Amino acid sequence: MPREAMAYLEEASADGFPFRLVEMARRLTTPLVVVLDNAHALGDRAVVTGLDVLISHAPPNLCLLLAGRHAPGIRLDRLRASGELATVGAADLACTSDEADSYLAMAGAGFLGAGRDELSGPGKFFIGELRRAAMSGEAMGGEAPADSPVGEVGARYRSTTHEG
Repeated sequence: MPREAMAYLEEASADGFPFRLVEMARRLTTPLVVVLDNAHALGDRAVVTGLDVLISHAPPNLCLLLAGRHAPGIRLDRLRASGELATVGAADLACTSDEADSYLAMAGAGFLGAGRDELSGPGKFFIGELRRAAMSGEAMGGEAPADSPVGEVGARYRSTTHEG
């Protein structure tokens, strides 16, 4: 983003910032994506109100991506009804058993086998859990082989996350 644009945004008051961001986005000829991670943690009412203003006035080239456990108290019904809102939940992010096996095979960790369903529940696996299992050696019922892609990294992971 050009320095002048950054300065223009930085000079805005908390109440004026959403409107200035909308104004800046309207001037752009390319899409602008704003990512707000941990959106569920927004507790300041003024910030949530500003986010609501931003959503309500966003031009077509401004894409807002909110990541969090739940929406932070903003009104999304209008966007949902108009088809302008895409929601991705835990079920959408879960891997199938075949995808889990493919990921673990790619990581050189083998298959979870009988203990696989204990990781997340039958038939739903999440990449973070699979990665942790592969790195810790859980996926193979012990440690990953040293010559596997996760062997050395897994040893470092175990040494920094487990006592003993």
